[in-house]
Amino acid sequence: MSNTSLHILNGQCLYDYLETNNLFKEGIYIPFNEAMCVGKVTDLPFTSSFIAKRPRVHHITASDYEAITLNPLAPLLQTDLNKHFDEIHLYFDHDMFCQMNLLTLLAYLDTMHFTGKVNFHLIYTDFINKDLQAIQIYPLSCSGYADIYRKVFMKKEIPSAPLMPVLQKGIRLYLNTFDDDWEVLTFIKEHKNLSDRKLAALLLQTFTAYGLGDVQYLDLINKVRLKIEYHYFSI
Repeated sequence: MSNTSLHILNGQCLYDYLETNNLFKEGIYIPFNEAMCVGKVTDLPFTSSFIAKRPRVHHITASDYEAITLNPLAPLLQTDLNKHFDEIHLYFDHDMFCQMNLLTLLAYLDTMHFTGKVNFHLIYTDFINKDLQAIQIYPLSCSGYADIYRKVFMKKEIPSAPLMPVLQKGIRLYLNTFDDDWEVLTFIKEHKNLSDRKLAALLLQTFTAYGLGDVQYLDLINKVRLKIEYHYFSI
């Protein structure tokens, strides 16, 4: 095993900020450019069926998905993890968006039987000028997270296994999105007279715990306005 660490960041913005400001330290840094709280998944992450399904979720081509999501993850997906890395660090904040991405990565590490050290760094949502300063660092064992992933994403159930409070809260928020009376849907219906852009901006300010972006909110607003009755986050 080489003495190398892999650092997985919560998205392209954090990666670009660290790169621009020369803040990378020892190890390999990569962004996780997915939105696992949106759309259908498969019972294991990053299988061929998973990779075939996710571009449709994001309304992009397979080649775009490869460029945006898969290529940056090459050190994670295309290497023998136990041979190349002795520790993996995961940097995500507390919102539902980030926590579902974190759960996916932990499940993947479980399926790959990674035996090195894994540390989850709970970081600030506003990382500017904080670099990678962590609110808290959780040493983790990845064993069992593939089952938790399936319980949450496939069965839409609360797992019985003990979890970090921040992940447990993220899972509960994710499962809220499948309720017919989900607070975000109600809010959209109650503010139907606002323009799409103004309503999306208001949603961003009001429901910060979900961590959704304007793209997700604009898509959801459109579906609600068209009165298409389905669970948005399961499509």
